[in-house]
Amino acid sequence: MLALSYTEAVRLNYYALVVSILGECIPETAFEKLQSDKPQFVKNQLTDDDWNDMVKLREQGVYYKGLGEIYCVDPSNIHKGLKSFSKRYKKECGG
Repeated sequence: MLALSYTEAVRLNYYALVVSILGECIPETAFEKLQSDKPQFVKNQLTDDDWNDMVKLREQGVYYKGLGEIYCVDPSNIHKGLKSFSKRYKKECGG
């Protein structure tokens, strides 16, 4: 973890906010991009909690396009990812 002064930390947070908004990525990915030597290769890192939330949102009727906007991921990748996550989850749970 970086040891930053208050001013540097605030600046980094604002930069991450701008990268997140303009680069259409989640904030965690924006911070990774700012700290990476090759930011163009840093992709959105969705966690199992994110995928679980997406499953719940789909059950509530949110479309893939809406999920894509929320998580800044192409809707077709959300669809593929949810299928993969569901298969993996069923294997882990023995169902």
